[in-house]
Amino acid sequence: IIEIGYLQVISAVIESEADEISDMTGLELMKEKVSKIWVMAGKWDEENGKENNFARNSRSAEAGNIFCDLCPVPVTFLGWEIGHSVITGGELQQNDVLYQVLLDHKKPDGRSSWDPMLVLLAIIGNEEKAGYETVCGKASVNAENGLNNFIKIFKT
Repeated sequence: IIEIGYLQVISAVIESEADEISDMTGLELMKEKVSKIWVMAGKWDEENGKENNFARNSRSAEAGNIFCDLCPVPVTFLGWEIGHSVITGGELQQNDVLYQVLLDHKKPDGRSSWDPMLVLLAIIGNEEKAGYETVCGKASVNAENGLNNFIKIFKT
């Protein structure tokens, strides 16, 4: 699963009960059907990092907390600090479709590349082959304010 936005939907799946569609809970379904989740969220380069996908509002903070506490499969986070300075679409021709998209988004000079970088990383499927250094550990999100933290276990 690639998650490039808020975690409310995937957290609701994690907390869901068995129903008429499946006799498995959402947590059980994820354990059985999902091998890994790739998430663009968090600011991991500082203690109590603050990033939009976790800290936008009370729903995003609570969803981030649920996800980090209960997700039963491996997760790779691509944090704000990784994609912030990588700009997509900085020097486009005005007849380029991407230029129009960025103009409509009020970013005609380009935009930070968090989401495209995460998708490419997931497509490659291996952080090291994609050129990333990884750190293994336990992520957490404060359910009240969305501030995130990471406890490093080891470096790969």
